Amino acid sequence: RRCNKTDVFEMVTTDVGVMQEATVRLVEKGLGAAWHFKEIEILNKQSGQRARFVYDNWLERSKDNPTATVVLQEVSSEAAKSSMKQVKWCIKTQTSNIFGA
Repeated sequence: RRCNKTDVFEMVTTDVGVMQEATVRLVEKGLGAAWHFKEIEILNKQSGQRARFVYDNWLERSKDNPTATVVLQEVSSEAAKSSMKQVKWCIKTQTSNIFGA
């Protein structure tokens, strides 16, 4: 069982420039394969440029997602910012009647 772990992968590829979007696909290994990940950070070791993609959800094959694929926007990109609408919330709490609670 792996919780709160960081995996690091290194690869040599062509320079793709500024990363604005990332497609993540689950390569299934066995029945019920799923992956929960919080975020992905990509570092260009030559330029020092970083891109960060947040998901914080399960990625798995389902009726709604038969390819087990998600397309993520880089968190500082305009597309990501525009998809994070500001909304007003009403939060209600009810205290218990237990003394000292």
